[in-house]
Amino acid sequence: MRILLVLIIGAAGALGTRPGAARGTAKAAAVTPGHWVARDSQTASDIHAVTCPSAAVCYATAYQGTIVSTTDGGRTWTSLLSGATSGVWGITCPSVTTCVAGSERDFHILRSTDSGRTWDLAYQPDLATPDQSDGSETGPNFYHLGLYVATCPTARTCLLVGTVGHIYRTTDGGTSWTVRAGAYSDVPQATGTSRQSVLSDVSCPTTGVCYTVGFLCNCYPPYDVATGGEIAVSTDGGASWRSRTIANILQGVTCIAARACIAIGLNGTILRTTDGGRTWPAVPNPLTGGKTNLYAIACAGSVCRAVGGGANDRGGVLLRSADGGRTWRAESVPTTASLDAIACPRANLCYLGGAAGALLVGF
Repeated sequence: MRILLVLIIGAAGALGTRPGAARGTAKAAAVTPGHWVARDSQTASDIHAVTCPSAAVCYATAYQGTIVSTTDGGRTWTSLLSGATSGVWGITCPSVTTCVAGSERDFHILRSTDSGRTWDLAYQPDLATPDQSDGSETGPNFYHLGLYVATCPTARTCLLVGTVGHIYRTTDGGTSWTVRAGAYSDVPQATGTSRQSVLSDVSCPTTGVCYTVGFLCNCYPPYDVATGGEIAVSTDGGASWRSRTIANILQGVTCIAARACIAIGLNGTILRTTDGGRTWPAVPNPLTGGKTNLYAIACAGSVCRAVGGGANDRGGVLLRSADGGRTWRAESVPTTASLDAIACPRANLCYLGGAAGALLVGF
């Protein structure tokens, strides 16, 4: 997920729904097996996240509270009314009817139990607390708000992560939520600065084991880039975390087993652990030159795909691994948009989301 660049330049609020576009369901032709096909996402806003509780049912989030869904394997997409006034980012669905989502600016958590037709406010924090927000869009704390990624290791246990390093957790299917202070609260902060931990992705390969990755940035004006990445591991379902810092700025993580995970990030970074997160050796990226940014990754069994953008985020980038992330090759994808989100309910079925409402389905 393209979180770092959004935080630094404030780009998340720059795009809205396509002017004059009718909200509804878009019709599309059949897909040729083995090809990527662009679909009408019903929005011109950046697609932030895609989640698929089944091969046929998927949800995608975008700016201005936009959530779209498909129930026919990505052939048609329908706009849903989330009720959110800002961007909806992280979303996960433990079933085809139940979903939870996090907002971009205010740490609100939304919940639907009717396939996205209606959404309730499941959690609203006290924005007066010093480490969250002053509640304004122009105040000094505005840009460090947001819940960017969500996952549900069980039908009743879900986690949402985002800025300030906070981790939001439910064990009752989203009815109530607890907030854990930043997983990286032990990371030294430079004296006199306002550096924030930003958690950019989370993955739980089992009900008890979870991994989250992120980076440090100055999310206040004047902005500066991140100085390094962070990785944390939980062995109790997200209740507590063991964290460490690394040099790489990380944007995504996914796991194929409790001790085997892959992390990706800026400058084409690909890291892989097979020892439960103790070491993360680099994996060669077939796109050399350091001009490729990777934003999201998903695996179905040992088949993994990572997406991102080329130099200056021009053009979509797609990498594929057939051996659990040991080796990678580049695949062509028919879009000029940077790709920021991916979900793969099956090894031969993936959904890609990106800039300006780009949405592709591949078989």
